[in-house]
Amino acid sequence: MVQNLINNDFDVIKLNRKTSTTFDFKKSTLISSSKKKISNFNLNNLYKKISFKKSVVFVHLAAVSKVEDESQVLKKFINSNFLLGLDLLHFMKSNNYKNLIISESFWQFNSIGELKGNSLYAISKSYFSTMANYYADYHKFVVKALVLYDTFGNYDNRPKILNELKRSIKNNLEIKTTAGKQIIDFVHIEDVLSAFTILLDSIYKYPKNKRFERYVVRGLKPLSLNNHIKLIEKIMKVSFNIKWGAIKYSKNQIFNPWLPNKKYLIPGWSPRYKYEHRIKSFFNDE
Repeated sequence: MVQNLINNDFDVIKLNRKTSTTFDFKKSTLISSSKKKISNFNLNNLYKKISFKKSVVFVHLAAVSKVEDESQVLKKFINSNFLLGLDLLHFMKSNNYKNLIISESFWQFNSIGELKGNSLYAISKSYFSTMANYYADYHKFVVKALVLYDTFGNYDNRPKILNELKRSIKNNLEIKTTAGKQIIDFVHIEDVLSAFTILLDSIYKYPKNKRFERYVVRGLKPLSLNNHIKLIEKIMKVSFNIKWGAIKYSKNQIFNPWLPNKKYLIPGWSPRYKYEHRIKSFFNDE
């Protein structure tokens, strides 16, 4: 994300937690928080170190999606996905900053687009979404929310199904999965980055837009997992060794995600390449 913004000639100031990975990006200023725990993260302390222009746009991406220690689940989700963002909102209000972009997950919504949440992760993010909407309504913030779907791309080492399929081609590995009836809309990471860039541009060009707007970043190719894999086999001319139904659906499995029409797409944005092109490039890349 940071490198992409720099490549598009944005000046970037990266505010990160002590646990965050830092990189030596050109034209960027890296500020690390103190050794305090995340719940004590205080943006006002950072304000003493650097002065922001009033036109600055804050992009809030920090989130925790998985917690290994069951005894810490609720605390860590609330601290990371709600309280940290609340600190940011308060900091912005106190210093008269108004522009904010937040990332949301399709997990936060039911099939008709109501803000619900299928897990503690999603619910904790929805708490923050509701609070950001409140600041837009009552404190004249300009908030743009981007709902992200299943992302994929090179250099992604997460144990996600497309990565598992890619590894299996080389090693003929058996892949255990669910029965594959869930609908998935994969979106390439480059299209996600493009969406953030276009949205940033729009805030600068049209500062008096609606106070709170929600957009989706989708691949626009929603298929069941079964049909995704059939399509990939056709594109790549391979046959995967898949054991369907070997894994039970999780209790919070989303079978029919919210898939709104194109009025929820950012004006001027669409996936750069067709899904089939992205898939072929992804599987052919070493």
